This record gives sequence, structure tokens and C-alpha cells, in this order.
Amino acid sequence: MSPSPFIARDSWWRIAAAIALCLGFVWVSSIFAGIIAPPQGVKRQIVGWLGLIFFGFAGIGLLPRLFGRAERVKISARGIYSRSWSEDTIPWQEISRISTWGSNGKTEFILLHLSQPDRFPPSHPAGYFSKANALFGVRADIWIGFLLTDRRIDEALAAIDRFQNPAEPAVHSVPTRPGFGRRRV
Repeated sequence: MSPSPFIARDSWWRIAAAIALCLGFVWVSSIFAGIIAPPQGVKRQIVGWLGLIFFGFAGIGLLPRLFGRAERVKISARGIYSRSWSEDTIPWQEISRISTWGSNGKTEFILLHLSQPDRFPPSHPAGYFSKANALFGVRADIWIGFLLTDRRIDEALAAIDRFQNPAEPAVHSVPTRPGFGRRRV
């Protein structure tokens, strides 16, 4: 009997907090743009309008997720499904490597490296922007984040270890230099 699948759904309170944050930035941006207060200069107005447009669209884009409980990530015996990437489940045999990425010592994303990435093209807007993540110096075919979900990334990593080949760990840490900081005898 195979273990039950790992499912991460939208978290309404985290999405509501993100929308509130967007509204705060929209308010500040409207001050800069000269809508609420008199304009303070052309550069500030441009920054204000850019912020107003970006955070306005981001907040509006999050509204449908506030009222839904859609599956964002599903890890099962069939493979890994990420709604932000596509509607297809990526089978385990197509995943050549799984790693993690984060900042300040905190893991924030699961990175999937596919053996044939052309077989799984993105079908959602977030998938099309994934190639821009190479600007961070990390190349991966699919980035999966859990910030606005009801589950944590360490639970997902445990599920990956559970469903992938148990003889070999699924997540490979960065190799350390042998003997670094040790005194050889």
C-alpha cells in the first residue's frame, strides 16, 4: 500500500496577509504618485505609478486564491504536481535531480531539474517567469515555493524522500570539503 499523498493547498490567512500588504504598498505608491498628496517630483511620481500598477495587479491577482482551496502542490507515487507550473504531474522518472534554494540559511524553494524539460512546458504565468530565476545564479527547470500554502517546505521534502527511491536521499545537500577545519592525525 502506498503512503497517502502530500497535498499543499492555498492558505486563506497567508493570502489575506499578502493582499493587505499589497494594499499598503498601493496606498504608499498613491502618495508617491501624487494621487493622495501633492506630487513631490517627477521621479517620485514615476516610482509611485509603477508601484501602484505592480502592487495593484498583484493584489487583484491574489483575490481568486483567497476564496479557493485549490491544490497548489501534490507529491504522490505518480510524481510531483505544481499548479503554478502546469496542470500535469511530472513523473519521478522525468526528474533527474531535486535540490533546494534559500537565503540566510533558510530553505525557501524546492528546485526540480528535469531530464527533458521540453516535455513539460509551463501552462501558467508563473511558469513562464521561472527562467528569470537564473538571475539569482541558480538554474532549475521548476521552482516550487510554499509561502502562501497551508504546509511547510520541510514537510514537502519529507514527502519527496518518502515517495522517491528510498535507497538514495532525494535532496542532495551541497558537498562539504573533507577535512575543512579538522586536524589530521
